[in-house]
Amino acid sequence: MKKTLSFFALICVLTSCNPKVTTQIVKSFPDAHQAIDVIELDQEVPQNAQIVGRIKIGDTGFTTNCDYSYVLELAKKEAEKNGGNAIKITEHEFPNFISTCHRISAVILRIEKDKTQVFLSNEPAQNSSVSDNASTTENHYMKAPTNNRYMNNSSKVYYLITGGYSNRLSPLSPTLPMEYVDHTKKLKHGYHIGFDFCYYFSDNWGLGIKSNLFKTNKSSNTSYRTMNLGHSSFMKNEHTIPFIGLLSSSRFTSPNKKNVFLLNYSFGYLGYTDKCEAPDHYKITGKTLGCSLGFNYSYWFSKNVAIDLGMNVIFGTLSKCTVQKGPSIQEYRLVDNNREGLSRLDLSLGFRFGH
Repeated sequence: MKKTLSFFALICVLTSCNPKVTTQIVKSFPDAHQAIDVIELDQEVPQNAQIVGRIKIGDTGFTTNCDYSYVLELAKKEAEKNGGNAIKITEHEFPNFISTCHRISAVILRIEKDKTQVFLSNEPAQNSSVSDNASTTENHYMKAPTNNRYMNNSSKVYYLITGGYSNRLSPLSPTLPMEYVDHTKKLKHGYHIGFDFCYYFSDNWGLGIKSNLFKTNKSSNTSYRTMNLGHSSFMKNEHTIPFIGLLSSSRFTSPNKKNVFLLNYSFGYLGYTDKCEAPDHYKITGKTLGCSLGFNYSYWFSKNVAIDLGMNVIFGTLSKCTVQKGPSIQEYRLVDNNREGLSRLDLSLGFRFGH
């Protein structure tokens, strides 16, 4: 009984990954034994086409196999099953924030191709005879395009070069001496530069590499009092925090292909370096695992170049470090409030290149 239930549950999970297919058949025909043609939104239907039925392919809410090419294949199989040899796309919804799938509505057609009036995209039908058309049908009849403008022809490869303002998010340690508070607050603000590479395996999902470098450099003269005596000291810190990790990216493209929204997640190496003069020279280094969550908006003002706005949060905490002071090198384990928080917010502006 348990095996039966497990098998049934597995079938339910697997089938829920596929798009929802709904068909309404008006009239069935014998198998035409022909390739199924796709008539896109901007293409006319031949006058002698007969309606076989209608088909709608949508999202179940759990669908993952739903790029445009796969959705078209499902529609073609339904057309072939019922004797159709063409489908006319009547509606095409692109992936968006509601659904990551391509969703289509189409009419299944049966067309006698040896009598079909030639049709071309955005061109009127020619006033030639049926016999003249018959000899040129194979050349002019619009086959299902493999890369048409209704498929997501967004680039499979993206490069992003970016930079901007950064703000470290972790609170100051409660054990930090008061005379260092103002100086340390200034070190929270800095800038970053970054480079991303991503390859998209489908219209909506890709993998790549994310790299990012945070820098800040502050110096100040600190004044404080002890035992009713005034003191001052010069302090200078240069913080460097690099991040590099595996990038997982989900993208959503507007119908005009100019607006692209991306949700990115990364996991990888997060480093830390603090070069300090206070007044002695020393260097603190450390490394840990970090993760990144970001949102980007790209506007494609040309075929291969887009301007990109981004907001990214990097998370990480340093629990041990190495302190080098002259020839002396010591390792320290940081506990509780002494741990160094490396989390920060990045606001970026850059350029995205498609290839």
